[in-house]
Amino acid sequence: NIAVRSKMLQACNVESHGGRDKGGKLPMLTDRGVALRDLRRFASRAKAWASSEGSSVQWDDLTVQNLHDSYMKEPLVTPNLRSFMEEVNCAPKRPQFILDCAWDGLFKDVMSSIEWFVEAHQLPETSV
Repeated sequence: NIAVRSKMLQACNVESHGGRDKGGKLPMLTDRGVALRDLRRFASRAKAWASSEGSSVQWDDLTVQNLHDSYMKEPLVTPNLRSFMEEVNCAPKRPQFILDCAWDGLFKDVMSSIEWFVEAHQLPETSV
């Protein structure tokens, strides 16, 4: 168990006391899969942000580009300037599915499409 824990912490670039090394990155983009449950949690937070007074874009008008430029770069979302995946779960994960969408597409439509795909394939929340 100690060897597995050590490898996990090393992969996450975490110091022995549990803190994160600022600026650490997973070297392989192919290891940056995001679990469905983490994506849903992110979408929920993004919707709450878009509904708040601090947002310049409302949820119904929020494009993937808006999400990236206005929300993802906020210090509370990605405080260590890591990829979104590294912020929600630093363990490397190979994706089972690849998501490709237009930057000018509405984020709520992207999420609806994902939910339809998940339902059609009866995928668990742990799907990456």
